[in-house]
Amino acid sequence: MINPIQSLAQFYLPPKGSTFAAETDFLFDAILWISIVSFVAIVVVMCWFAVIYRRRPGYVPQPSPTHSTFLELIWTIGPSLILVWIFFQGASGFATLRTPANDAELIEVKAFQFGWQFTYPNGEITDTLHLSVNQPVRLQLVSDDVIHSFYVPEFRAKMDVMPGRKHSMWFEPTLIGDFKLFCTEYCGEGHSKMVKDVKVHAEPWAEMLRKNVRWKDDQNHPVSNGHRLFNIYCAGCHSYDGSAKTGPSFKGLASSTSREFSVGEPLSFSGPDSDEWQNYIMESIKRPDARIVKGFTNQMPSFEGKLSNDQIGYIIQFLKSVDGGTYSEPPKPVPPTEGSGS
Repeated sequence: MINPIQSLAQFYLPPKGSTFAAETDFLFDAILWISIVSFVAIVVVMCWFAVIYRRRPGYVPQPSPTHSTFLELIWTIGPSLILVWIFFQGASGFATLRTPANDAELIEVKAFQFGWQFTYPNGEITDTLHLSVNQPVRLQLVSDDVIHSFYVPEFRAKMDVMPGRKHSMWFEPTLIGDFKLFCTEYCGEGHSKMVKDVKVHAEPWAEMLRKNVRWKDDQNHPVSNGHRLFNIYCAGCHSYDGSAKTGPSFKGLASSTSREFSVGEPLSFSGPDSDEWQNYIMESIKRPDARIVKGFTNQMPSFEGKLSNDQIGYIIQFLKSVDGGTYSEPPKPVPPTEGSGS
């Protein structure tokens, strides 16, 4: 049975998942209750005045306005003191948010339509943000195209991401579990799908990376690397199981013999190993506006210069493997051991 009090708490604010969440929530609650009390007091006084100063027989207006210096000082000095307190609380919180801990690990974050990419200190790249509990982390954010916004509600952490500029933010997770990263700046038709997983692990930072993150561009696992790259760059707009998204699904693409486009002649294939099929996939990634699949409009940015030919090759291998709409993860490579020289 669902606890109604717990449900109300979850509806009001999500769990506190970072070291400065409590401070942020305190100021939020304080401003909320100050606003509620002020609103109720003003409405009550307004209604009271409407009754006692109503027009009625035997009462005439005074010849000139009157005032109370004492009351004027109260409603001038009182709110001013409250505003000064709110300012210093906000300034203190802002200083905390903008001053990263000395031992914060750096993760580079790239936002693009419609996904996120995370690069770790060891060079690993994923589409899921992996963190360690009680380990401060500093994110360096950049956008590849338009304005995005990084927001994890449980961490009370939000930062707009502008194209052509680098932005930094930091936090220290205090809860182990799975959370969601949202883009909170409208960035196009696929904006609502720009949601990624955030996993906070119990292991220390280095151990977590070794155990939970696949190693970078392992030549022995092109399909798994293709899956990883698909999740980073493609999953926001394309599916491989036939489900509808902004772009066409890849289900059945490898076994298809032709492809129809909005403009121009259909393209015929002789199989997924043919030059025609592989060149079409490579062209679609580098120049997505060259051939637009019938029934769709192009919203895909060009990945020329962003993905190497080897990485596109991994994606091609992955697309071959999911032709039937399902995917089975190949065995993970064994992480290198200390002193192995790997």
